Amino acid sequence: MDKRRKRQSRFKTFMSAIYPDSMHKDALTVGEKYQNFIADEVKKRFGYEIHFYTSKVEQFLLGESKEGFEIKLDARCTDTGRLSIEVGEKTKISIFGFTPSGIFRNDNTKFYVQGNRIIAWIFYKADLQRFYHSTKPKIIDDKPPTIQKFYLSIKDANRIAKKVMRFKSGK
Repeated sequence: MDKRRKRQSRFKTFMSAIYPDSMHKDALTVGEKYQNFIADEVKKRFGYEIHFYTSKVEQFLLGESKEGFEIKLDARCTDTGRLSIEVGEKTKISIFGFTPSGIFRNDNTKFYVQGNRIIAWIFYKADLQRFYHSTKPKIIDDKPPTIQKFYLSIKDANRIAKKVMRFKSGK
């Protein structure tokens, strides 16, 4: 096994230990690829470079990036007609209660980018919080119940977002 494969295998094992109840064993790898795709698009379109924190300690204490961007892949949003906005999480099903996350995580996040390889919305985190508090949407527990979210229609996303990025290839 070459070094790269061995490193990826250790990373997957490590992430499985952190999120043992995740349905998607490669969710972090897929999410990081999407995060890099969005960072490239933001730089190309707006000339703004995003520097991601690479250590789990920095991500936990500070946020996902130095510039305050949180990027979420929502692969099925164009199929379902809605975004799944995260508001709570827990690392294992057996843990009682959820920790605020996503738009309610207390970190440096100013911008919340969510979408897929067809379209992505750039929101101010505060705007998503205001929407949540003013509309009081139903909170949904994922299956397995390690994430809490609410649904935001694409119509509302288009209205609330500061920018919408559409992508040609969809890949």
